[in-house]
Amino acid sequence: MLTALVFFLLSIILPSVIQDAIVSGIHDQVILSESAMHDQTKGWMTWADTRQASSQQHVLVWFYNVTNPLEVIHNGSKPVLKEVGPYAYNLYNWAQNVSFPVSMDGYKLVQFKNWKWYQFNPSLSFPGADPVNDQLTIPNLALLGLYYQSDFLAYYLFKDQPEVDRMYAHHAPNDWLFGYNDTTLQILHQVFPGVTPNQTLDQAVGRNYDAIYTGEDDPSFARQYYMYQGSSVINCVPNRLLNISKPCWATHEANRLHGTDGAQFAPNNIVKEGGHLTTWVDDMFRELPIYNTDGETTEVQGITLHKFKVRKEELQCAKNNSNNAQYYSFGLDGYWNVTYSQGLLPTFISQPHLLYANPLMFDFFEGMSRPVKDLHEISLGVELNTGMTLSARKRWQINFGIKPLYFKDGNTTWFQNLSMPNHEQSAYLYHPAMWMELQADVSSDDASTFKSGVYLGQTMFNFFKWGGMAIALVALLAALFVWYPLLTMSHKHHRAMEPMA
Repeated sequence: MLTALVFFLLSIILPSVIQDAIVSGIHDQVILSESAMHDQTKGWMTWADTRQASSQQHVLVWFYNVTNPLEVIHNGSKPVLKEVGPYAYNLYNWAQNVSFPVSMDGYKLVQFKNWKWYQFNPSLSFPGADPVNDQLTIPNLALLGLYYQSDFLAYYLFKDQPEVDRMYAHHAPNDWLFGYNDTTLQILHQVFPGVTPNQTLDQAVGRNYDAIYTGEDDPSFARQYYMYQGSSVINCVPNRLLNISKPCWATHEANRLHGTDGAQFAPNNIVKEGGHLTTWVDDMFRELPIYNTDGETTEVQGITLHKFKVRKEELQCAKNNSNNAQYYSFGLDGYWNVTYSQGLLPTFISQPHLLYANPLMFDFFEGMSRPVKDLHEISLGVELNTGMTLSARKRWQINFGIKPLYFKDGNTTWFQNLSMPNHEQSAYLYHPAMWMELQADVSSDDASTFKSGVYLGQTMFNFFKWGGMAIALVALLAALFVWYPLLTMSHKHHRAMEPMA
């Protein structure tokens, strides 16, 4: 009986103690407090400085190299694309100028300037990859970017070049990704900024602040964006020449800054199986919901993760999904329009190989293979107890809108022979340029730490909560099984000793 009582009490007391310890440990990993910075906790270091982190992030890039630019310009031939890659880079983040203010709504923040840079990784790249000297041909982004800001300047700066060099340009992978000095733009004292600029420390410190909720006041806010580049509204610079800044999107809701960077979500089962999460995607200047459909799971390093993905509906044009009208998705299914956030150059983000996209563009290009869902979809593997993303495959393809360009000052049109869809189908030829994959997986060391902490604690919690009660019940039944005959015999003995009436 005493054994049953002990295990019953343990099943009540110990689970709450263990659960408190688990929650405390999770919060140490998730909460970005000032004390966490001073103590240099693992959670803080994993977020604030990834240079020495055990689990690393890698960006892999494949370019769609155009192999027949002359035929495209002169004969109206289909562009023949040869996929070249991957060129692999380690991605590092290091928070600078960190402080801990309080938001207007009274919650604690961590404010910082994010230094993000890339370092070429030959071991993950294809054999012989040379990101400095390889030459790749894609649309001439310097001309197109200038045309949509000032067709007058575009005409006078590029009119003396051969038409094929206006349409296409040939540069090294690092130039296309991180920027280069364009000789034609030198008169404007401008450089081509690149698709994903590789920041120097001075550039990082010179940018505006980001701010996210620490989660100290409310863990459900943990690492949610409060301010991006100095603003709580999603702003962009649609005309770089005039340096105009205004909200990116058509509605207040669309311009709302919300979501985490995707590496961490709210802990302690605030994230639900079958639910959805919100990520802030700085490449697209917008929030993006991802969904755990049908409770789909995967296993990485022995840890069960729930897979969150982008639904097909999020990629539909406004005609098929009216919610996307606020993001100016008035073209084809399968593309996010980021033209205004990227400076007026018609830019459209899809999933690689046009997964879930209108297949029309396959009719106007050769060499791009059809998509394979598992290889080309966006996917995050999230551990629900902690809200940590322990496996990520963030994949996106960059396509540029091409069409014949008319110049009223020169009374001329460039690229007249370009093979185009009819206007009812599409206003642009969505020209693929490159696709990228951000890879991040928990390392074996971090997985071992996780399993010896959270998993072990959760196992002990379940054992003492349910196992303790089961043992108490078994002990109670055993006691009754043994004691009941003894009690019966004792009762008969006492009756036998009673005097006869």
